[in-house]
Amino acid sequence: MYFTKKLAGPLGAAFISLLFATPTLAAPPEARVLERAPDGKFWSVVVEVSTTPTAGIRVERRDPTGDLLSSSPLAGAVDEGRFDLEFDDSGKVWVVGARSSGGAPELGIWSFSSADGSLISNDSVPGALGGVFAGGIVIDDGGDLWIAGGEENPDETIRLVLWRFDAAGAARAGFPVYYSRDAGADAATDLVVDPSGNAFVVGVSANPATSEIDLAIWKFASTGVLTGGFPKFWPAIRPAGATLDDSIGGGIVAAGLDELWVATSKTADSCSTPDLALVRFNAAGDVTASSSWRTEGGEAALGNTVRIDSLGNLTVVGTAAGAPSFWRFGSEGSLASGFPRTGAEPFDAKALFLDELDAPWVGVGSVPTKFLAGDFLLGTDAARVCGAAGTATIAGTLTFPAGFLGGETVFVLATDDFYALPLPIAEFTASPGTTLAYSLTVPAPGSYFIAADVDSGAVGAYSNFSQVAARSGETVGGIDFSLSDDAAPPASAITSFADGATVSSLSPLSGTAADNTAVESLRL
Repeated sequence: MYFTKKLAGPLGAAFISLLFATPTLAAPPEARVLERAPDGKFWSVVVEVSTTPTAGIRVERRDPTGDLLSSSPLAGAVDEGRFDLEFDDSGKVWVVGARSSGGAPELGIWSFSSADGSLISNDSVPGALGGVFAGGIVIDDGGDLWIAGGEENPDETIRLVLWRFDAAGAARAGFPVYYSRDAGADAATDLVVDPSGNAFVVGVSANPATSEIDLAIWKFASTGVLTGGFPKFWPAIRPAGATLDDSIGGGIVAAGLDELWVATSKTADSCSTPDLALVRFNAAGDVTASSSWRTEGGEAALGNTVRIDSLGNLTVVGTAAGAPSFWRFGSEGSLASGFPRTGAEPFDAKALFLDELDAPWVGVGSVPTKFLAGDFLLGTDAARVCGAAGTATIAGTLTFPAGFLGGETVFVLATDDFYALPLPIAEFTASPGTTLAYSLTVPAPGSYFIAADVDSGAVGAYSNFSQVAARSGETVGGIDFSLSDDAAPPASAITSFADGATVSSLSPLSGTAADNTAVESLRL
């Protein structure tokens, strides 16, 4: 999906419209979606290298080792919007995408035999007002096809579209349904359907108040009626005034019955490039968790596709600094140690499948291949802010409970590199039963760890930290700490590593004083 900024109206208010244009693709052929059928065969939609959007788009069927079994062209397909595929219970493979015979793009719906890859049906659904594109397809428990996407109107605005068809291809009563926000740019990128028949659609929506592009989530009942309180928005995945000439991501996956994870991007205020973002919504559409990651040099990062494994951990494929990249996150969205990575071989940045052992498969030159990690990507999951240079103030309180031993030296410090010398430090002498205020002045814009720490001579003292991002001229308050003593030493500890020792895991250790966990910083 490709967007550009346009100006309209007497005040030049920005709105975003979809361009049905595709840049030159990079060699080799690219798998846009990768899934495995119940019989173990891999299916993918492959786009060949071409400057012509209609050239070389096909469906491939491969055996579990990656050997090609069949290849069928997607008649009339054009590389606009997204391609997606699903398997039904009757042995059909359904593929959706955009197609055109020279006019405005229409919704293309193809079905193939999962047994031999032969084409069964080849249908088009025109838009009511203009060209349409697909974002994703889901087949519900009753065999109905749900497809979400968008439609370009004659005035070049975009509205979200949700189609629903029965297994024979007939449109269900009340469908398609549409949604438009006042700014004129609403498009679906993916969807899921819950066991009750509600469709959760994720996509983008231009904010009429700010002209920024927001991540949006819609919930439609089985009848197509938009549920009250929806859509919900997560602001500013693209800034106001930006030219959106790259993919917007927006893959969605369900985690249980009441959680939805979305892989996308997030543009921090005043920053010119987006960070990768992973966002969790509950069934009410409220954001319950979010994570971000950016390259060390601040280049653009984007999550295209997200999958969830049997333990609830999340795998994301996308791009970082223009290169295909692979992330792994815990079930709460924390970035796993050792990630993100490139691949041992270049892989397709949109296709991802997890097998029954939770092993990830990607497309390597369109061939399904188990992912092999390559280089570690330097970056950070710290919050980011941009803007003019200056200083900011970070303030809060430090509380010593009544039982705290008196006389220890306690520091509150700000650092952007734990192993380097800290920046500002506030120093206190512990006094039981007191609360003291602190204030730190830091260079801005910047992201910092604000830590409260007891002098190392006080063994077992509990310390804590907060992550803070601050802009120039900003005061960030309420960063409060409370310290307590743990008189018992740790139950066990590693005090040194022998030459040749193997460290099998590099992950954060966390706990409270009562856990008897002591962690000394280690740098290898």
